[in-house]
Formats: sequence, C-alpha cells, structure tokens
Amino acid sequence: MKKANLILQTKLEPPRVKGTILRRDRLLALLRDNLDKKLILLCADAGYGKTTLLAQFCEELSAPFVYYDLDDTDSNIAAFFSYLVAGVRKHYPGFGKAVEDLIPETGNIDIVVGTFINQFIHRRKEEFYIILDDFHYLQNNRKICNTIDYLLRHLPKNLHLVISSRAVPNINLTYYLAKQELFKIEKESLRFNYEEIQSLLNVVYGLKISSEDIKRIAEFSEGWITVLQLILQRIKATGEETTQDTLNSYAASDENIFNYFAREVFEQTAKHIKEFLLKTSVLDHLNAVVCDYLLNIRRSRKIIAYLDTENMFISKVGNNYQYHPIFHEFLRKKLRQYFTSSIVKKLHHKAGNHLLAQNDYTSAVKHFIAAERYANAARILEINHQYWMRRADYSSFIQLVESFPDAVLSKYPYLLLRKADALDNLDKKTQALRLTESVLKLFRQKKDKKGMAQALILKALIFYSQGQRRKGIYHANNAYSLIKYKDSLLKADILMQLGSMYRDVCRYERAQECFETALKILHKHEDRELEESLMTRIALLHFTMCKFKEADRLFMEILSRFSDLLSGLNLLYKYSTVVVINIDAGDYKKAWDYLTRAEEMLQKYNDPWITKYLVYMRGKLHWSEGRFHKAIEFLTEAVDKYKTFSRILDPYILGDIVDSYLRLGDPNKAREVFAKMDSVLDIINETPNLLVDYLTIKGSLLTVEGKFTDALVSLKDALKKARSIENSYISMTTYFKLSRCYYKQGNHEQSLTCFKKCLDIARARGYDAYLLLEARDDIDLFKLAIENGCMVEFVLHILERVESEQARDVLNWMQIKRGIYDLDCWLLGKLEIRDSQGRIIKPSWRTKNTEELFVLFIAGQKKKYSKDELIDMFWPHKNLRGAAHSLHVEISALRNTLKEILRSDFDKQKIVIYTNQYYYLNPKIYISTDVQKYQQLVNQAAAAMTQNPAKAKPLLTQALDLYRGDFCEGIRAEWCDEMKSYYRKSVLDVLKKLGRIHYDEEAYQESLEFLRQALDIDDTDEPVHVEIMRCFQILNDNDGVQRQYKKLVKSLTRIGISAPSPEATELYQASLR
Repeated sequence: MKKANLILQTKLEPPRVKGTILRRDRLLALLRDNLDKKLILLCADAGYGKTTLLAQFCEELSAPFVYYDLDDTDSNIAAFFSYLVAGVRKHYPGFGKAVEDLIPETGNIDIVVGTFINQFIHRRKEEFYIILDDFHYLQNNRKICNTIDYLLRHLPKNLHLVISSRAVPNINLTYYLAKQELFKIEKESLRFNYEEIQSLLNVVYGLKISSEDIKRIAEFSEGWITVLQLILQRIKATGEETTQDTLNSYAASDENIFNYFAREVFEQTAKHIKEFLLKTSVLDHLNAVVCDYLLNIRRSRKIIAYLDTENMFISKVGNNYQYHPIFHEFLRKKLRQYFTSSIVKKLHHKAGNHLLAQNDYTSAVKHFIAAERYANAARILEINHQYWMRRADYSSFIQLVESFPDAVLSKYPYLLLRKADALDNLDKKTQALRLTESVLKLFRQKKDKKGMAQALILKALIFYSQGQRRKGIYHANNAYSLIKYKDSLLKADILMQLGSMYRDVCRYERAQECFETALKILHKHEDRELEESLMTRIALLHFTMCKFKEADRLFMEILSRFSDLLSGLNLLYKYSTVVVINIDAGDYKKAWDYLTRAEEMLQKYNDPWITKYLVYMRGKLHWSEGRFHKAIEFLTEAVDKYKTFSRILDPYILGDIVDSYLRLGDPNKAREVFAKMDSVLDIINETPNLLVDYLTIKGSLLTVEGKFTDALVSLKDALKKARSIENSYISMTTYFKLSRCYYKQGNHEQSLTCFKKCLDIARARGYDAYLLLEARDDIDLFKLAIENGCMVEFVLHILERVESEQARDVLNWMQIKRGIYDLDCWLLGKLEIRDSQGRIIKPSWRTKNTEELFVLFIAGQKKKYSKDELIDMFWPHKNLRGAAHSLHVEISALRNTLKEILRSDFDKQKIVIYTNQYYYLNPKIYISTDVQKYQQLVNQAAAAMTQNPAKAKPLLTQALDLYRGDFCEGIRAEWCDEMKSYYRKSVLDVLKKLGRIHYDEEAYQESLEFLRQALDIDDTDEPVHVEIMRCFQILNDNDGVQRQYKKLVKSLTRIGISAPSPEATELYQASLR
C-alpha cells in the first residue's frame, strides 16, 4: 500500500519578520510592480537578505501563496510535489488528490506537472504565488530544474513562481526574459545603500553614529546585510563611541570581513552560549527538545530565545530554528577547533538516534555516517529501502549510499544491490548492471544464496527491459533455483517476474506454472499488494492467451477485492485493460463504459502514455463497430500526436489503420500506411504476436492488390508462427485471412478448408465476436460454408446476429431452402404469388401502385427506400404534399393486403416498417423468389466455369428453366425496366454460355438450340450469329452459314451498321467455295 510523504509543516511556514529588521520599501515596490510576471527571481550570495525580503513580501501579499523552504531533502519529484500540494491544500482543502496518487506511481515530470496544473486550473481562477526559498539546494538536480522549466512553460496566467537562490537556477531564463515573463533582483539591488544603512543604524537600532562612520561601514560591508549585522553586534557590545576603533581594527587586520566580525562576536559570548552554539551546529534544524537531548541539558529553550532576541544569526522556521548558512558554516569550523573528533562523532551519533526515533531516516543516516556508525546507517537504508523507493526518491538514496567510504561499502552488498535497483529505476541501465555484477561476486564470496538470487533477478529484469529477453529469462531461472522454501515471499516474487517474461514471449504453459506456484506460496502469507500484483499478471496472461471471458472475470474481481489498494494511474491502467479485453470479446457496451471511466480519470492527470493508449482504444472501438473513417481519425491521432510515447503500441495502431483503409476499399492509402510499419520492425521482430499480425496484415494487403502468390506466402508464414506460439485466436484470424485470399483467387476448395478450421477454433473457444465483425463487412466465406454444408448451424448462429442486408438475405435464403417461408413469389414472367403450401394467391391490390410497391420491396436493387425516393419513383409529377399523401395511402393499403395473406401473428404496422426516414419490408417475413434462386444458380455457375465448366452446365440449365419471361411482365415502371434489362442481359449470357459448353462438347445441334434462343432475345448480338455460323460450318451446312449471314446483315443494317465483322465475312465466303 502506498505511503504518503512525511510533510514537515514548518517548511511551509514563511519566516517571521522581526521588529529589528529594516523594511525594504525600495525592493518591495519593485516586487509589487512585477507581480504579473511568470517568474520573479531573487539571486545573490548568502547573507544578502533574500529570505528576509521574502518574509516582508509574504507579510504584505494580499493574494494566497505557498511558501516552501527548500533543502537537500527536497531533491526528488515525490517530496517536491508533496510539499507543493500540501501548501496549496492550506487554501483549498482536498486539492491535489490526483497528484498524490501519481507520485508513488510515476517519476515522469510531464505527467506530474501537467496533473498539478490541471488540478490547479480546475480549483483556482484568481492570482496565486508559489515561493521557493533556497533553491540553490536543488541547483544541480537536473530533474527538479526540468520540472520547474516545464512548470513555467505551462503555467496558467494566474499562477506565478517566486524563486530565491544563491546561484542562477539551471533553467532557461533567457526564454522567459525574451518573452518579458521574468523579473530579476540580483546582488547589486539587494545591497543596502547608504540611506538604508543609515536608517538601519539610526532608526531601527537607535545608534547615534556619524555620517563619516556610516560611509565607512557602507564601504567595508559593501551593503552585505550579514556583515552589517555583525558590525552592529560588535558596536552594541562595545558601545557606539567605539565605532571608529572597531572599524580601524578591522581595517588593520587584513582578514575576511565576515570571519573577523563573526569571531569578534563569538568570542564575546558567554561560555555556555559558545558551547551551545558549537555543539548544536551539527544539527540542520534546532528546537528545545533535540538540543536538550543532544547536550543533556534542560535550558535550551531559554538559550534559543536569547539568541533570537540578540539577532545571533538564528531565524525561526515554523516550530524550529536554523542558523544563518554563513554563520552555521563558521560554527562548524570552530567546532572542529574546540572539540576532538571523538566528541563530534558522539554528537552526530546522538543526533542520529533522536532523528531515527522521529522516522527522519535521511537525516539519521547522514548523522550516523558523520559519526562513522556505518552499520547503523546501512541498517536504516536496507530495512527502510522502500521508504525512498515508494517516494521515487532514487537520487537521494543513491547519494546516501555514495556517502559511505568505498572500503566500508563492500561490507554491505545488500545496500549496494539496493543502489543498483535505484539506478535501474533512474534508467541508468549500464551502471545498474555493472554494479549488480559486482554485488553478485560479493554474494558468491559470502555463499549467500538469497543475496545471489536477488542480484540475479535484478540482472534479469535489466536485461529483459533492454529487449534481451533470453538473457532475462535465463538469469531469472537461475535466481529461482537458488531460493529455498523459507524465503518463500522472495520465491513468489521471482516466480511472478519470470511468469510475466514467459507470457511476453508466448510461452504460456510455463507462465501459468510460475503463476500457479506463486499463488500457492502467497496463500500462506497475508500480503495483499503481492496478491493483487499476481492476480493482475494472471489476468493479463489469460488476455494474452485470448481467453477474454476469464481475463475480464479476473479484472472485475481485482477491481472489487482490491479497491482499497487501487487508485491513480494503477486504477486507470486497470480500466484501460478492461476496455481492450471487451473490445476483443465483442462486448462493446462494456468497453465504452470503461473507456468513459478511464477518460474521466485521465482528466486529472497528464500522462501522455495512457492518453495515447486511450485515444487508440477509442479508435479501436470505432473500428470494431464499423465506423472506419472515425477509427482512422483517432488511430492517426494516437500514432502521430503521441509518436514519442509507447512505441510498442505503434505496430498495433498502424495495422488497424491499414485494415480500416482496406475495408474502405482504398488499398493505395493502406499501402502508404503499411510502409510506415518499417520504422517499428525492431519491435515487431521481438514480439511473436506482433510478427504474426504484421504478416497477416501484409497478406491481406497483397490479397486486395491481387498479388495472391505473395499474399499466400506471407499468410502461410503467419500461420506457421501462430501455431508455434500456440495462440488459438491468432491462428483463427490467420485461417480467416488465408481463406479469403484463396476465395479471391478463385480456389474455393482451399478457401473452404481454411474457413472450416477458422470456424472450428471460433466455435470451440467462443470467439464469435471476431466472426461477427468479419461477417458485418463481407459474408462471401459464410455463404460458401452454407452452400457446401460446412458447419451450417454455427454459421447461421453468427449471421443471425449480424445487422446487414447481406446477412438477412442469406438467412432468408436458408429459411426458403429449408421450405420455411411465408410467400413464394415468381417475378420472371408475370407476377405469381404462392403460399408455403404451393397454393396460388391472388391478392386484391388497391391499385397498380400497391402491386408495384410490393415488387419493389421484395426484388428492388435496394432493400430500404426513403420517402423522397419512393415519391420520385411513383409520383414524380405530383406536388410534394399530394405525393406524400398518396405514398401514405399506398403503404397502408399494402399493409392491409399483406395482412390478409400472411400468418396471423404479424402486426399490420410492422409488415412494412418505417424507421430512420426509411421504408422497408419486415425482414422476418420470409419470401422466396425465383430471381433469388436464379441469381444464386448463375453465381454458382460463374464460379464453376473457372474450375470445371462441366459443373456449370446443370446450374445454368436450372437457371434457364426458372426464366419464364421478362421480369414482372405487365408492370410498366422505370425502375422495373431497369430490372427487365438486367435479367434479359443475364439470361442472354446464360444461353451463350450453354451454347459454348455444348459446342465444346461437340453437341452442335444442342448448341444451335441455345444460340437461337439467345437471338430471340437480341438478334443484333453478332458474336452469337458467328457462333451459329461456326456450328453450321462444322455440320457442313453451307446453306445454313449463308442464311445466318444474311440474317446478321439485316439485323446490323437495322441498327445502322453497314457491314459484319471480318470473322463473319470470312465464314460466309468460305461457305461459297
């Protein structure tokens, strides 16, 4: 469970303004005039009154502010933002919960700063100031400086930074200066001028000093307030009449002015005060309790009060006091002169014990190291290692370890191992690996197997994170082999890491074994954090294995059982994973629900990685629901806008964009995007699942481009790899793509074989969602399966859930094929309607329009018609109001007529449905039509012609038998004329094919019969005439050739063609010889 950072409220309290301090009106006016700047910088050496000026500034500032007194314990993002949040929370209770949640989870500056800014904007609209005092402590901390830089660049207009530092902060000040967003007060401005020194001496301190002496004080001190105070201390002690002598003594000393006057003041203090000053100088912060403990006295409170009253370079910070930095350093030098090193070490030892009891681990360690009590310091760092890790304070931990002498560190290999872990967390992989190797040698020398195992698992994780997966797994296995049962929690942790590695390389059985063994161990312990981590890994394993239902069930259990542990990014990641699981499982409603939850949470944070993932998921959901243009929009945003984040996602995203363009029928765009996948081939080749997806996408693209040979090579390679990783879902999708490729190539036999294997996997594993997705866009393979009796019931079960005209047509056809239909309509020839028993029905149509509407709905080129379309077809010359009325009357009449001839359970209003501005016949009315049967036979024959023309002959003959005459003879309508023309051309093609098949079989008389029927339909079709002439020629019937030629000339003359083709003419001339 994450722990909050320890907040010392005193660090957030602005310093007191003492009565004996000169008010810096000149500088305060400058600050007031520049309150609109993004950044105000006070920059000067120690002792120039920066903190005092800030104290006065805070006292008169009317806007709310956070004052933050920095020191070297604030060197990590976690501590830094914990204090900022705590400071803002004083004004706005409840502020920063999202930032607090983020701190233990990520060290990413952009995320933490962005989240802080987002929450601030949400809470605060008025001016607000963040004051950072003593920033020099963090001057060399690149991460903190980057944080401040990022914060400044993205500050809202009402948020301002005030920074005080001894050195120029390592941020891009030139940028802010050029944009007039920076105001600086530097050393020259901070110096006390003559008038201020005069006011300080005469007004504040009430000293009567001549103007000449004031000039000399100004000259000697150069306006440095710390020196001014020391001079004042000396003058007060000796009397103002000695001012000239005091200054003359300094001028003759040739000594550093601060050291001279500090020594003079120090030497004049009482002995017990001297001892107090010197011994307490080992502390960074003073209070009566710690000073009494350190010195074994009971009067520290009085001494501190005296020092404060006498302005002995001590200032109050909250409930504590601290010495002025320069004076503090002076005292520490004196400490070593007055006391032996043994006494100094004892002081540090006592201070360390006291601070350890207060859980101030960092300060305690520093004191123990100064006391050369290395064992104490090492024990704190080893036992409380997670104190720094949970706060992501890796740099501070490393600094503490590095403060040990090298000779001492080798005695503490576990401490070095923790340092290596911290280096790894800072992404300093090379240094971490080198140190881990050294530590491993130390553990081997000591024959410490537990230590060796911990070093090996860290080594494994470093290799693995660098993409060297084999090495990672090898070292993790070695770590596992060293652990005995008594170290079971460590064993469980190693198994969890190893299981995740096996999962990523698709060795699922090994991963499962690792997780199951770890689970047995954890059942004997009460560690809910480890249990939650393990359950998440197991759920991810099920997802990777495409066991979507089990993965979803486990994530629901995790979200319920461990709700008290889950928050911030951790919870956000869980929601995001639930989204992708339910997309693949086909539960889009649940996926949208959790995506909404995740996106609402994301508003609190500024995590570009998870943002990219959620944008990708939104695109994926649109893709899954068939909105491909919208999908491309989001998928492109994910891969372009966030291209520097989570490159591991890019192959998936680019693959989905390629697929979307293919489904939209734009192979050129698909090819263009596919070329971009070359930039992520390094990721693809390292991830077996991705490599299969890549090869499958490539094969699908080549299929659409008609490059079937290359496509089959790619898809077969994908199938081989899918089988090797034993991923049934990927195997299924690859079989589907292979089947489609064979189908497009015309090899229906191989297509059916592959599709059957796809169906077998889908039915056995419950992968209906994928088939539903594919059937929505193209049902050719599903029709092929039904036509060949392949898993018909399962295929129908899929198609029943597909919302498409094609699917409804197939279902309708299957019902009819099984003899289950409501009406049987013959449309080729005169309209004839029969019931399911074969009895002829003669409906009482209200008008001819009623009958034509019926025919349009059951056989039109479209299945749904808008009101405007129907008006244009039937009442183009009527005014709109009259036409709409006529349509309403005719639709009502059609409903009444069909109600009389259909089964009684049909609601009249639902016979012809009107929804979303469209009219259509209820798809649950099963209507068999001869045109449907005719078209199916023609399509089957066309497919057979490429493989075996002999199989096409009976199909074409059956189709011809169904053709009783023109489409709906007797109906005169423009849309009907188009249908007539279509079927006349179709039957003409059927007759010509039958003529050709019989000709090839040398059945010339039969061929002539079909060809003559073709001419009855269109006597201007010259190729048919030529085919007849060839038959006569083979039959040695020259008269027949000549008669046919003359008929051809006559037909062509009628349509304005003066002469037959050379081929016809040559046949004619040959018959004359």
